Amino acid sequence: MKIAVIGDLHYPSSKGLDENAVGSRDQFFSTYMDYFLNQEAAYHISVGDLTNFGTKDELNEIYGYIHPYQRSFIHTLGNHDLYSQTREEVLNQVGMKGNHSIESDEVHLVFLETAREQDFDRWDGWISEEQQIWLASEIEKSGDKLMVVFAHHPVYDTTLRSNMRMLSIEPSIDIWSILSKKKGKGIYVNGHNHMDSIVHKENWTFMQIASVLDDQSVRMLEIKDDNCQITSVYVGTEQSRQQASIISHAIDHFQPFPDGVGTTLE
Repeated sequence: MKIAVIGDLHYPSSKGLDENAVGSRDQFFSTYMDYFLNQEAAYHISVGDLTNFGTKDELNEIYGYIHPYQRSFIHTLGNHDLYSQTREEVLNQVGMKGNHSIESDEVHLVFLETAREQDFDRWDGWISEEQQIWLASEIEKSGDKLMVVFAHHPVYDTTLRSNMRMLSIEPSIDIWSILSKKKGKGIYVNGHNHMDSIVHKENWTFMQIASVLDDQSVRMLEIKDDNCQITSVYVGTEQSRQQASIISHAIDHFQPFPDGVGTTLE
C-alpha cells in the first residue's frame, strides 16, 4: 500500500491580497496539488492546516482542486482549519469524519483530531479523555499489525521543536503511555511545527513534515510486509519557490520557516 502525505498547506483566501499575490497563489497551489494528487497511492492525506484560516471560501477553493481527481483524500484538521468555524461545521462542509480508523490486511490507519476549536490563544494540541480511551482501544484492536497514526500536532518531546511552547499536544496529556502499549510497530505522522524530522522511540517512529510553502515536497509511505519505506518527492521549481515566497510574505497568520527543510535522514 502506498500513502501520499502533505504537511501544512496554508491555502489562503484572496481577501486582502494584491493581484500579484493572488496570481501566485492560484498558480502555485494548482500546480502543487496536481503533483500531489497525481501520485499513485491508496490514500492522499493532509495532516492539517490545509487552509490558512478555515474560512468557507478557503475550504471550498482548495477542495475544488481536490475533488476532480476522485482520490481517497483524508484531512485531519489543524488549528488553522478551525479558526473561522467549529469542527462540526468544517467536517460537514468538506464531508470528512473526525476521529476514525481504517483497517486493511497490511496496516491499521488512525486519524486523530488534536486541534483546539476556535481558540486564538492556544495553538497547541489537545486530546479529550474520550479520545484517549478511543485511541487506546484502537491500539488494542490493531494487535501486532503495523499502525500509522495521522494527526496535526506532535507528541510532546518527540520530533524537532516539539518540546517548545505550543508546538505539541499539551504536555500534561500523557499520550506516550497510550502509544507504548502498542504491540508491533507504530508510526506517528504529524505537521504543525513546519520542520522535517524523523525520530525513533522504542517501537514507534515519529515523522514530522515541513510546511508546503517552505518545502514543495510530497511524503510517500510504502507499506509492505509490516515494513514501511519513507521517501520524499520534491516537486518544486524555481518558479514555484518564487511564488511560495510571494504568498508567504503576503498572507497573515503564517511565517516562512526555510530552516524546516530537512536532510535525507530528517
